[in-house]
Amino acid sequence: MEDVYNLIQERNSYETIPFLPIHASNFFLSNLADALQTRCESLEKQYYLEQQQLLVEAHQIEEAAQDHGTNTNDNDPSTASSSENTRLRVEVAQLHSGLKEKIKKELHSTAAMEARQALDSLQEEKLAQEITISSLKM
Repeated sequence: MEDVYNLIQERNSYETIPFLPIHASNFFLSNLADALQTRCESLEKQYYLEQQQLLVEAHQIEEAAQDHGTNTNDNDPSTASSSENTRLRVEVAQLHSGLKEKIKKELHSTAAMEARQALDSLQEEKLAQEITISSLKM
């Protein structure tokens, strides 16, 4: 009985060793995908919160402009500078949202580039492992 057990152990060692690198690469890819997914979700959540903050600020600016517009006299010289300030604040909010969008696109392209590089290296490793497996089968 012990001889049969030893033969099974020997056979398992021959059959298992070639698959260890494949298992390791699959484990690495799984962890990488999970990390990228978590990072993506975090960035999307941050982006959503920042967009909400920008909407609140834009709404406050609009309310302030409406309140100021109803409480001022057209002959008042401060009205022109106040409307100019409101216009500038709106432009700043628009530029800020545009900058946030560019940063988001850059982050996505950076993450995509890193993922692509990781995928390429893993595909090369997979090809090398497949060659090793086919040579072991012969």
